[in-house]
Amino acid sequence: MAVRKCPGCGATLKGGTLYCEYCGTDWSPPKPDPSLPQQAALPRVQPVKPRGAGKTVIFVILLLFCPPGALVFMWAAMPWRRVAKIAWTAALVGFYMTVVIWGVYHDAVYLVHADTPKFSAEPLPTQNRPAEQIEAADIYRQMRNLEGQELEKRKQLWIKTYQGRWVQWEGEVEQRYTYTSSPSKLIIRPEKKTPYRIEAFFDPIYNKKLDQIDRKDRVTISGMLWGYDISGDDVMLADSAIMAVSKHKPVEEETTP
Repeated sequence: MAVRKCPGCGATLKGGTLYCEYCGTDWSPPKPDPSLPQQAALPRVQPVKPRGAGKTVIFVILLLFCPPGALVFMWAAMPWRRVAKIAWTAALVGFYMTVVIWGVYHDAVYLVHADTPKFSAEPLPTQNRPAEQIEAADIYRQMRNLEGQELEKRKQLWIKTYQGRWVQWEGEVEQRYTYTSSPSKLIIRPEKKTPYRIEAFFDPIYNKKLDQIDRKDRVTISGMLWGYDISGDDVMLADSAIMAVSKHKPVEEETTP
């Protein structure tokens, strides 16, 4: 324990006090005068926590995966000004209206297809399906977007020459989409880097078989020529069926000892 010394004479202060018995000096701090105004104690400042950070994260997630839910959440829970909420609402509604209008315009102008559904209740059995000698490349050469070719003429060419005919094609799987209440789909490219693709629509009852197909697998499919997307050069097949599957085998890297 440190020994206290008198600042004036250097004698030891006894009893833990600040009074020096040797020189008689009291070194205790002066007591405040009650007649003078006292300074009020400052309130303790609490750190300000950021507000709405968690809500912002939820809003962004909903915006990516469920835009209507994001709008509802924004108006109900986000601590934003009304002007900001109105601006967000207008931007989102405007964006999705643009997407819808473009989709309707695209289908009306660039898409030609049969008036039949993409899969029927009683499709042809796999073993009884015809396979006409029609190549996807031949369809592309006549339907592709070249200067001087009118859209309506190409649509009529599709209807008169190809629509409703049955084909059997092979290609590499690029994408797979399985649904329960709408047609499932495989997107296939006959050869690498070809400018055209094949969209094969399936009855959802075949989803279990489709789930066994992976990207880059080679498949042989049978289907009816149903439609053509002139803007994207996609040939569409209805009532599609898987005839054969060749699983993709990745090339193993050679290792040196």
